[in-house]
Order: sequence, then structure tokens, then C-alpha cells
Amino acid sequence: MISEEIITKKYLSVLDGELWGNIVDSCTDKDCSLYYKLFFDKARNDNDEKNREIFALLGAVCSLKLELDSKHKPFNTLFMMNYSRSFSIEDFSDFDFLVMKEILPNITDPELKARFGDVLWVYKRDHEAARIAVHSYINSFDNLLHPEHWTKCIIRIERATQIAILLGKRNDCYIKTIEKIEDTLDNLNGEDPLFLSAKLMEILLNYREGDPNKYILISDKQALNSEKENKWHKARSYWEISAKWCAKNGDADGSRERKINYAETYVKEAENSIHKDPPSYIEASSHITSAIESLRKVGDVNERIDELHKALIEYQRKSFSELKEITSGEIDITKYVEDAQKRITGKSLLEALATLAILSSSPPISKLRDQVEKKSKKYFFQHLFAGVAVNETGKVIGRKPSLISQDPKELEAAIKVEMYEQAKYYQLLVTQGIINPAREQILFEHDVRIKDFYPIVYDNPFIPIEREEIYAQGFYYGLIGDYMLSNHLLIPQLENSIRHILYNADCIASGLDSEGIQDEKNLNSLLYYPELTSLIGENAIFDLQGLLIERFGSNLRNRLTHGLLDYRQCYTYEVEYFWWLTLHLCYMFKIAKQRFETGNES
Repeated sequence: MISEEIITKKYLSVLDGELWGNIVDSCTDKDCSLYYKLFFDKARNDNDEKNREIFALLGAVCSLKLELDSKHKPFNTLFMMNYSRSFSIEDFSDFDFLVMKEILPNITDPELKARFGDVLWVYKRDHEAARIAVHSYINSFDNLLHPEHWTKCIIRIERATQIAILLGKRNDCYIKTIEKIEDTLDNLNGEDPLFLSAKLMEILLNYREGDPNKYILISDKQALNSEKENKWHKARSYWEISAKWCAKNGDADGSRERKINYAETYVKEAENSIHKDPPSYIEASSHITSAIESLRKVGDVNERIDELHKALIEYQRKSFSELKEITSGEIDITKYVEDAQKRITGKSLLEALATLAILSSSPPISKLRDQVEKKSKKYFFQHLFAGVAVNETGKVIGRKPSLISQDPKELEAAIKVEMYEQAKYYQLLVTQGIINPAREQILFEHDVRIKDFYPIVYDNPFIPIEREEIYAQGFYYGLIGDYMLSNHLLIPQLENSIRHILYNADCIASGLDSEGIQDEKNLNSLLYYPELTSLIGENAIFDLQGLLIERFGSNLRNRLTHGLLDYRQCYTYEVEYFWWLTLHLCYMFKIAKQRFETGNES
């Protein structure tokens, strides 16, 4: 990126920050995600070639996305789309890193200093840069500290802790980081309005630090105050934290008591739902189901579970009156976008993910068929000409059967081909109008991690044991928009899950040849097993057939398996829609399991 001919050692030695300090000072929020745009603007408009290269380097370093789940490779590209992407660490040369090292001592802004020090630590294992990064992250945490807008400051202090622990628990960096967390908790005194204290205490728990007796009091205080304010998600967060502190303190009874308190918040939330005007028994049923599930994890509370189960049955009976038929009328993407964002806004992360999973559903095949038959009559002449399907190289991979054929089998095949085409249009509208706006709203409101998908993927009948982490990563990378990675993870796993649920339904999903060799059936066969209809429904099956294996559909499974998807094709609407459909299926199996366990299989 930086050319040695233009940027010399002599030039670097006079970089005291005057060149770019005003840009940082102009930002109200001291955040690299804001700096990089200003640096790139300056790089485009400055008349001095040397300055342009420095600004471009500053912009590139600030544009890297910090992902705390990847401790050993925490910096990723900010975005990828079609044939383009933002800067990646691979774009930097060894000389660029020398320039960063030279600039580092002259940086006065803590946020920028932390970023440069962290990049040098991660990719050059520069221990002095690591120490600078830790102390700078602490200062950046102070600058960004805000009880309501807490996500940015938490990222800084958590990253400081990740680096500091690698330098050693006896190192001054680690000691200072833990002190900063504890001092902040003391200053907040359990009175911050949202989740800052909870997140700070989670860091302490993760590193086995902190005084349990002190933090039990703070957690209980937050939980009880949150219940008084009907902030149920917040109350649950603090009851959960308090239970962990009790466990750390060796107080099993105290931990159990707080887990019960956690479950009872769902009951109280259900009571709120039925006392609204108008009451919502659908909401109440959902909350009671969550309460029962939470109590089962506590154990030995059968009497309370039975009591809640009776309430659940009553609420579900009353909820039928709330069900109404909804028709869409004319397609209005703007309305769908606004509605999708509204349904996500203000929810806890788990609730938002659950809402995303059920925002839509596969198109009814009866409706697709009806649309095809109407179009075939209206546009009769276009079916007089033969059609073919071609791959990316122009090779013919299939010939369309005719919609005017007199052969019933060919006619049925032709209708299905057109139904796959009609489904593509539906998938495009749903992706652009519902899935993507909701996904972006979640990212706007929450700092999402891989572990946030664990409640969906673990103990899920759709997901075999030891496959949960793969699914969680696939869902995470899809949520942040890295569909190339998410679908390379999810497509093979979905094939295995289909095989898994068929086996559990006593269906043989493998072949046996004359030599006794048993090969597992692949998705091209599995999606046509009649037994699958009762497991995931005919609409979802047709959706998956078109998305994954049909030549006149998107055929994603076969194109991916044989290396026929190029970079751009990993980011199309079909790929995003498949990611969402997989999340939808997993969530529906999770819900079905919960209903079965509560005795309500309807």
C-alpha cells in the first residue's frame, strides 16, 4: 500500500499528528468506524501524494472490522459484495507495518492508538505495541463510556482484556484492565439503565475475577429494580449473572434460587400480556412456555411446572380468538421493510433472532402452481419456443419441457420448472423486503457473537450432536453478511440434518449395493423422500429443492459442491434466502420440541 520511494524514514520521523490530528478531533464520537471514512475522503482529495498514501493507510487500518469471537484473527474486512470488498489485512505489506510502527508513538487519540497497536500485536506479535494497545483501549473505553449506548465501550474493554491475558495475569496491563472494570462497576453502583454492568461482570466471570459477595448485591439490585420497571429481559440478564456469582461463591442454593427467579420473570411477563388492552394470550403462551423450559433446567420443580402447564393450556385455548387472516394486497417493498424493522426494534437479541426466523415462510406450492397456470394462459405464445438452462460457462445443462405438451408427465414437469422460476421471484422480494432489513436492524441494535445462536442450535432435534457449533458459526457469518463462509458451512450441514431427521423417523437414507457397501444418500435423493413431507412440510421441501438441487432452480448445493459458484455468486439473494430458510427450519424444530415437552403438539 505504502511505497518506500514516496514515504521515507526521514518523512516518517516528522509525523507528529499534525497531518491528520484535526480529522480525529472533528469526530464527536471517537470511533474507528467513523474515522476511516474521513481518512479515505482526505486521501482522495489531498494534493500531496505523500499525504494521500498516509491517509489511505490510516483509512485502511481503521476500516478493519474487529470481531471479538476470533481472538487469534480478530480483524476482518468490513464488507464484501459482488466482486469488491473493503480492505483486508492481506492488503498490507511488510513496509506498511513498519510505517504503522513508526506512526504509533506519535498518535495521541486513544482509539486510533489502540487500533494501530492491536494490528501490530496481532500480525507482528509486537509486545510493546500490545501493551500500548491495552492502555489505549482502556482510555478509549473511558471516552466511549455511556450507560445507555454501551456496546462500543464494552468492545474496547473486552478487547483490552483479551490482549492483556495473553501478556500474563501478573502483567501490569492485565491488572490495570481488571481494575478499570471493577472501578467502573463501583461507580455505576447497579444504577445504569441497561446492560453495561451485566457485560462488565460477564468479563470478570469469564476471567475468574471479582468479589462474588459484592457483585451478587449489585446483580440482585439490578434484577429487582428491572422487575419493578417491567424490563423483563434486563431482569433476566441480571438474575442469570447473580446465579453465576453465587455458583462462583460456592452457594448452590443461592444460585438455584436466582435461576428460579429468572424463570418466574417469564410468568410475570405473561401476566402483563393478559392485562394489556387488548390482552394477548399468544404472547402469554410464549412466555409461559419459556418459563417451563427454564424451570426444567433448574430441576426438581415439578409441581410448579404442572401449575404453569395448566395455565399454558388455558392461555392457548383463549389465543385462538386472536388469530386473523392477513392478506398482502399489492406488493409494497417499502411497507415490508418498515414492518420488518419495526418487528425487530427494541427486542432482546434472542427474541430478535427468533422473530427474524419466523418473519416469513416458504411460498405455498398451491399458490405457485396457480400463478404459473394463470401466466401460461395469459402469455400463451411465449411457450411455443423451447427453453434451455445454461451454466456459468454457457453450457446447456437442461432443456425445458413444454407447457403446451399433450403428454401429462411433460406438462407436469413444465409446470414445476415455472414454479421454481416463480419461487425465485418470491425469494427475491422476501430477501430484499423482509430478511435483509430485519438482519441489518439486529446488527444495528446488538453486538452479536457466535454464542448468541447457541440457544437455537443446542438441544435441537434438527441438528445432530457435535454439529451445533458449525451451525452457530454458519448463522453468525450469515447474519453479518459473509454468505460465502456461512453457506459453505450450512449447505453440507443441512444435507446431513435432512439425513438425520429421516433416520430418526425410521427411514433408511442410505443405499446398499451388491457387495454390501452402504453409501449415504445425498440431497439430490433425500429431498424427494415422501417421508420428509410430514417432517418439514411440502412448501419447505419445494423451496429447498429449487434452492439447492434443481437445474431450473438455483441449484446451490450442486454448484457449491462442484466448485461452480464464483465469488460474486456467493452473495446473491438466493444465497441469503437459503441462509434464512435454514435458520427458519432450525428454529421451527426447536419450537416443535418445546411444544412437545409441554404437552402441546398443535
